[in-house]
Amino acid sequence: MRQTCPIRPESRGSDAAPAPAYDLYWARIARELALRYPDCAIQVWNEPNILPFGSITPERYGQMLKIACDAIRSVRPDATIVSAGISPQKGRDGW
Repeated sequence: MRQTCPIRPESRGSDAAPAPAYDLYWARIARELALRYPDCAIQVWNEPNILPFGSITPERYGQMLKIACDAIRSVRPDATIVSAGISPQKGRDGW
């Protein structure tokens, strides 16, 4: 089952990547997921290079991955963290 968590009002109902101003919220969501699913691996994002999954730059995805990994490791040091799968479709924003 797929669950989405809006982290800012304007993203409700979408998979928009959070702006850097919302990084603390992004970290909080990653921590909460790690606590809620203690026996599960956590994948950080899905196909960030295409719409509708965000179409963010590789640099921004790298920042978001680092933030999420640090947050997850703060509560589950042994967690399995999986980076996003990249779509074979031609992406945007530098992918």
